Amino acid sequence: MVEEQDPSYKPTPQREKAINDVLDQLDLIKREVQSVGAHEQDWSWLDFGKNYVPHDYQFDSPDFFNFLKKRKYATYHDAQMDGYVPRTKDFFLLAGHFLLRMAALKADQEMIANLRKGRTNEGAPLAMNDSSAGYKLVGLREFRMVYPAALAKLEADGSLRRCLDKGIIFEAQSGAYVELIEVYAHPDIAAHLKKTVADAYATITAEWRRDTRKPSVVRRALKSISSKGGRGKLPVTG
Repeated sequence: MVEEQDPSYKPTPQREKAINDVLDQLDLIKREVQSVGAHEQDWSWLDFGKNYVPHDYQFDSPDFFNFLKKRKYATYHDAQMDGYVPRTKDFFLLAGHFLLRMAALKADQEMIANLRKGRTNEGAPLAMNDSSAGYKLVGLREFRMVYPAALAKLEADGSLRRCLDKGIIFEAQSGAYVELIEVYAHPDIAAHLKKTVADAYATITAEWRRDTRKPSVVRRALKSISSKGGRGKLPVTG
């Protein structure tokens, strides 16, 4: 939740509109992701709540999609009370990188959907769920919600904790549990596909590191949304 550290602080109408415009963009990209393969996947777990903004440490994680997981701290205030010193609480910067990573999630899921439909000239599938016939991991993952009955079974036999520790399952911000399904690609395309995926993640990660030192591309991309309200730093505790 986006909150000012000073409870009496009231943003100007222009700034409040700029913030709301960005939040609308976040909601739009979320709905676009949910529309990908909606007939095959349940995306109801992809719910961040009202006025959600990730924390900076989620983008610092080596796990590119860490921001999909339940935050370690409910608010920045809780994080600071635990001794964490945030590198940035700039709303527009955090929201901009949230948009970038959500767009990457959408692109990944569209790619996976196309791979599932595709075949080689010899009729072999382009993607599978295992390494049989030499299929290889390429860094793409599907996200599947773990429904209550299955979750209860995992909890009963003690395997839920093991899956969480191994990163096979994670708890989403919505409180739902999600299983990661690795995608294996045909050996003829695996190397190229793996490099394509890794390069896309690396570019966004590098942009994040640069922007936390000297905001650049992402902030300029949001200029059209927030120019009327100004783009000064906005303290964020949520």
